[in-house]
Amino acid sequence: MTEPRPLTESGSLSPARQFLGRTVELTIDRPYGSRHPSCGFRYTVNYGFVPGTLAPDGEELDAYFLGPTEPVTAAAGHASRSSTGSTTMTTS
Repeated sequence: MTEPRPLTESGSLSPARQFLGRTVELTIDRPYGSRHPSCGFRYTVNYGFVPGTLAPDGEELDAYFLGPTEPVTAAAGHASRSSTGSTTMTTS
């Protein structure tokens, strides 16, 4: 059996690191239950961004707002790193 490879830091984690452990204001532009504008899949969480930030892709830093199962347009959440290395926001 081979040893698991260590998690590598994604390009998105570097700008997100400053928010870990803090409460962050989010703008939700793809609310719970909405459909992706070009791919058509349904969002099962509230998905948005941290206003005033810049991610490696040139857009604002993406965020999933976990917790509520109804659509919201703005939220404040606690930023944390998941076991897979991604950054998520949960209700504060």
